[in-house]
Amino acid sequence: MLRRSFYPFLERAGLPRIQFRDLRSSAATLISLEGVNPKEVADLLGHSDTSITLERYTRVSSASHGGATRAMEDILGDDE
Repeated sequence: MLRRSFYPFLERAGLPRIQFRDLRSSAATLISLEGVNPKEVADLLGHSDTSITLERYTRVSSASHGGATRAMEDILGDDE
């Protein structure tokens, strides 16, 4: 399946050659960045514990750090 379908698809799309299993991590990361609850992402991936999902399958982007920073400023009250 990989040689016949997946790799040719990546090539036609102009994407780098990745491992098929990387799609799982990418999907978990993209869904998480859209603000989906980690428990829902874990359920989608079949994990019984959200810590597995968060530790192994999601990546934090620099954009998401800004959200955390703004949230802390809102909580603590930014007086500037």
